[in-house]
Order: sequence, then C-alpha cells, then structure tokens
Amino acid sequence: MSGNPAICLALALALAGFQGAAASAEASHCGLSAQEVYERAAPSVVEVFSLTIDRFRVAGRVLPSFGSGFYLQDGRVATNYHVVADAQNVIIYDEEGAWDAMVVGSDPLLDIALLERAFAPDERQGLEIVGADMLSVGQQAFTIGFPLGLGKSISEGIVAGTGRVIPRTTWDWLSPMIQTDAAVNPGNSGGPLLDDCGRVLGMVSRSIHGETADNVGFAIPGEVLAPVLGELAENGAVARAWHGL
Repeated sequence: MSGNPAICLALALALAGFQGAAASAEASHCGLSAQEVYERAAPSVVEVFSLTIDRFRVAGRVLPSFGSGFYLQDGRVATNYHVVADAQNVIIYDEEGAWDAMVVGSDPLLDIALLERAFAPDERQGLEIVGADMLSVGQQAFTIGFPLGLGKSISEGIVAGTGRVIPRTTWDWLSPMIQTDAAVNPGNSGGPLLDDCGRVLGMVSRSIHGETADNVGFAIPGEVLAPVLGELAENGAVARAWHGL
C-alpha cells in the first residue's frame, strides 16, 4: 500500500475492524439443524398447566389453562403471565415428572411470569437468554413448546421482523416484539424462540390467526425479558414510574 501514511493507516484500521465484526457475526451463529437445536434445548422446555377457580360461577367454575415455559440458569421457570393469571394451582411437567409450582412474580403489562418448582430440579441446564446483538432479520429461528397440548414440538422459520408494537395496552411500546413465521399456536405461549445455537432470542407470547393471517407469531425480545425476570426474582414485581392527578 502506498500513498499518504495517515490514509493508509486509517484504511488498515477500518479493514481490521470490518474483519473483526465479520468474525464476531460468524461466531454468533452455530448453524445447528432443527434436530440439533431440539436435542440441545428441548430438555429445558416444560409444559405449564394452571387451574383458576371462579367462586361466583356455576358453569365454567373451574378454568384450566395450559402453555409452555423454560428453565432459566438459576433453576426457575419463565413463562407468560396469561398462562398462570389468577391461578390457584400451577403444575410444571418436565422430563422428570409433574411438579407443583408457585408464582414467584409476574408482570401483567409485559405478559411475563416467573415460576419456581416445589422441589429444585436436578442440576438442570437452563437456557441462555441473548439480546439484540444476536438478533437479525432473516436469521433462522425455532420454537419449542406444546401446541394445542399435543406434546413437545419444534417448529422452524426465520426472524421475520423486529420492533413490532402490538397494541394491547398503553405499555406495549416498552416491549416491541420479534415477529417470526415459525409456527406459533395456542399452547406455545411462554415457550422459547431460539436461534441456531439453542439460545433464547425471546419468549413466544402470541400469534395472529384467521382468514387474513398465517404464520404470524410474536415473541418478547431477550433484552426486555432478561431484566424483567431478574426484577421478578428479586422483588416479585416490576416497579415503574407513573404520574397522575
């Protein structure tokens, strides 16, 4: 390389930075197949069953609900709030059996809940939650859960979009969601959306079905999920600033 030394140095540094970024991006993906992702992550995915009793009703007095969840690295289980909302009984089904569970804390606004088994799991490896730096539109994505209560299942797709704001509550702008075309059905709620390393990109939360939509699922992103779960573990609730008259 010849010419102005300062320009040559700047170009060399820029090239080194580009090569470092490319290597980092490649290192962030593992290229695992759906079978390999399932083998790695499925043991940490659980079915969550809850019973809600409405004392003021005769018909429909006992309301069952089911969904999915996944073990964290501290042995607790993450799931959606709507899976366990107002539940009198919560049961976790994993590969060791059925376990009574308690709700450690919940955040109804962002639809996140943290559960704890009555007996600690036996050295179970929890799933790692990653943030936006591991997320890109078009990358492979997998869901593992219990669609329609049929049994533990995996589906494959891509990250179809990011930053999707679904207008459910006035707080939804705090949690713009990941959109995926991996199949998401009732029963998948609370399960993980995984990358090709078996890491959690987000928590499956909802989908849009009907004559006007197909394969449109949404997940709470990891950078929103992780701090909320940490606060629920510490305080049992999420404190937010508010104002009013």
